[in-house]
Amino acid sequence: MNDLNQFKNYGFFVKKNLISPKEINKINKVVNEVISKEREKKNQITKTVLNLMIIIILFTIPVPQKIRKF
Repeated sequence: MNDLNQFKNYGFFVKKNLISPKEINKINKVVNEVISKEREKKNQITKTVLNLMIIIILFTIPVPQKIRKF
């Protein structure tokens, strides 16, 4: 009855050891791989954007020209 009361009060059941630690480790491994790949993609995009910004800045800075004396 405790589970039924808990469901009525909170809207969910709490079951211990529903998923084995081995399965949890497998899920964690997959999640960590996905997160690592997404971070790597984000870093590559950031580097590309920064490189483009540097190129734009370099081309917009006026280059001092030599002044000719007459």
